[in-house]
Amino acid sequence: MPGYRNDFIQKIGSFATTINLDNLLRWSDQRLVLPVYHLATDDNVPHIQHLYPVKNIDQFQIDLEFLLKYFEPIDLASLIQHVEGSKQLSKPSFHLTFDDGLQEFASTISPILKQKGIPATNFLNTAFIDNRDLFFRYKVSLIIDQLSLSETPLQKQIKKDFFESSSKEVSLSDLLLRLEYTDLVLIDQIAEELKIDFTDYLKGHQPYLTSMQISHLIEEGFTFGGHSIDHPLLGKLPLDEQIRQTIESVESVSHQFNLPWKTFAFPFTDYGISMHYFDHFYGDDRHLDLSFGSAGLKQDIYARHLQRIPMEMGYLPADKIIHGELLYFLMKRPFGKNYIVRK
Repeated sequence: MPGYRNDFIQKIGSFATTINLDNLLRWSDQRLVLPVYHLATDDNVPHIQHLYPVKNIDQFQIDLEFLLKYFEPIDLASLIQHVEGSKQLSKPSFHLTFDDGLQEFASTISPILKQKGIPATNFLNTAFIDNRDLFFRYKVSLIIDQLSLSETPLQKQIKKDFFESSSKEVSLSDLLLRLEYTDLVLIDQIAEELKIDFTDYLKGHQPYLTSMQISHLIEEGFTFGGHSIDHPLLGKLPLDEQIRQTIESVESVSHQFNLPWKTFAFPFTDYGISMHYFDHFYGDDRHLDLSFGSAGLKQDIYARHLQRIPMEMGYLPADKIIHGELLYFLMKRPFGKNYIVRK
């Protein structure tokens, strides 16, 4: 499970860096790593700060320097060719990815990547392009941020009004962080009670990339794919809705931006996604060139479905994360735990 993996790598990361990386790569027979970020910034980001840690620019650049020292950056075309068997990797390689299509990719990250010669792919939620709507978890972070500035009586009132049946020992922040995609109406009701206007926030902060920015980034050599329509946890949706969320996001992005490939990254996780889903996309009538999960170094029964390494693991630097992932991979190998079998 992801939580166990993260805990292991955070605990073992420092020790793992004492092992020569070339040896870890050789012993594990892993020549490709796929790091995934959401953003990097020196700024405060209220819609994210209560959800997961964000690396600052210096930390991000240190990560990139580590990756460049040991791996060759490859673009999406080369990655697809490698998976298809038409291009071998001459040395250990990485393809950098980002999720959610956040505006920092244009304003802060892409100039750094261009300067260092690193290609990258960003996966977009089509409902959020041009700041038309806001991810439900980002709404929750804004609510928590607002409540942190509020007096205790208001916090108690919100808990009483909206979470009356919950345990008194569970904090309001924890209750809010437990809200899911199906709780969107409740999330909007709480925001209304707190006089939070998400439309105003979208206009004022522009958290997502615009169509114009995406087109410009494509001209600069960056690539894009689908990340669902509005970022649900697909594993909790019926199969037909999983397929719809995938197809509509990929087709919309591909059509709007005239993309040569169709790629998809799962929002949250691909844990629990069945063979029926993948058979739909990778059967006789293939609908995707590649798809991506975020389970770390693992191999899937479907060759075109690749697992990425989350790089926002606390504030661990890339050297500890990559060393830790490789060591974890080696420790699991005798037990056959590096291969995802789907039902």
